[in-house]
Amino acid sequence: MFTDFLKSGLLFSDIPFIFRILPLFLLIYYLVPRKARVWISIPFSLLFYVKNAGEYTPVLLLALLVNFGLSFLTARKSKIALGFTIVLNACLLMGFKILSALGFTIHLPQGREFVILLPLGISFYTFKLISYQIDLYRQKYPVASFGSFAAYITDFTQVICGPIARYNEWKIDYDSMPAVRGFKNRVKEAFIQISEGLTFFITGLFFKVFIADHLSILWNSFGTIGYMNLSVPMAWLGVFVYSLNLFYDFWGYSLMASGIGVMMGHKHIRNFKDPYGATSVSDFYRRWHITLGTWFRDYIYIPMGGSRKGSFRTAFNLIVVWLLTGIWHGITPNFMIWAGVLLLLILWEKFVLSKNKVVLRIFGQFHVLVLIPLSWVVFALPKFTDLSHYFLRLFGQSIEGSVINAKDYLNILRDGWIFLFLAVFCLIPGVRDFLEREKYRVFTTILLFVLFWISIFSASGASLNPFMYMNF
Repeated sequence: MFTDFLKSGLLFSDIPFIFRILPLFLLIYYLVPRKARVWISIPFSLLFYVKNAGEYTPVLLLALLVNFGLSFLTARKSKIALGFTIVLNACLLMGFKILSALGFTIHLPQGREFVILLPLGISFYTFKLISYQIDLYRQKYPVASFGSFAAYITDFTQVICGPIARYNEWKIDYDSMPAVRGFKNRVKEAFIQISEGLTFFITGLFFKVFIADHLSILWNSFGTIGYMNLSVPMAWLGVFVYSLNLFYDFWGYSLMASGIGVMMGHKHIRNFKDPYGATSVSDFYRRWHITLGTWFRDYIYIPMGGSRKGSFRTAFNLIVVWLLTGIWHGITPNFMIWAGVLLLLILWEKFVLSKNKVVLRIFGQFHVLVLIPLSWVVFALPKFTDLSHYFLRLFGQSIEGSVINAKDYLNILRDGWIFLFLAVFCLIPGVRDFLEREKYRVFTTILLFVLFWISIFSASGASLNPFMYMNF
């Protein structure tokens, strides 16, 4: 049964994972006593990582072992140990980001070459390591046992794309799991947890393979046409296609990851909260990738003084946070531009528009619904030529050698209207609230059943389409 598991990459949305790997894991997980479950989770998580990251698994293992050893010094409130571990983890992350961006190559015997790539999930597990060490220094918990620490860091539901859970929250969930005795009681416990987790997993699966993957196909067609050849309506349509693609890809992954966590007995981690219903850019990023935003808030922004030390210091702290946010995503110029644009919008809102709530709301929603989608184009196109061509076409500027079909957008709408409609429809807060409120009703169960098989049918005929945040 593990033959497929050991060959190539495996995602939560892959059919072998859904019908073979996950059921087998959950079966073993619930058969063993509660205290032994971390020792089921660790090898499975490592196998999952090996399958997806291959030769970069030693990087994860080395980081895990070094941090575990240093944690005993950090727990003694040694500032030197804490500083060293933070710098060490930051250098690990930055080192790989720089080497991978430069295409650094190691020349091996017999003419072989090894090109340094960014290890899968390093941005996520490095931040988990840093938060663990800081909270340990703050004495939020004692030093973790090796089993708990390894299970937390390697947790397969989070190791490649997040969310960035905190150790104390993860441990509280684990410790609160009841020690169930008797086969029937274990079956009942498993049924309750798995059925609860499936509501999140199926929703996320639908968002990923039916909405996001089809929107990805639409977005790819823009590049096939050529960014310099887009009509103005087509260019603007592309802005929203990519924005929705990114949102549902990452939201879908987060729901699937959290759903599996719930199946294992953990609480649901909410990583998105209606971001496009936000009233400002700051509000948007409090609702988008929540675990990353709160990480920067708790470990960078607030320790630096937050907004408590005057306007100049607040602005400086925001600059630092957004510089680091850009670097976290990547060190290529497009990520720096993306972070810089968002920083300027946040400073504009905070120090100018906030003086009038009505003005802030009007401009803030314009920023959220128009400027943030535009910023994602900067996020999406690393080549300056492509980016410049795209923005010139957005505002109707002709480019020498371009061939423009004024009705090209009609083809996209004809082929993808159903996916665009569903993407916009699912943005409505009332839809999500209704499903959350009625998730135990017969109607919702039938709906989830239908969505599951629609997703499976869609996934069965699709080529591998990795989660977009696996690149970070």
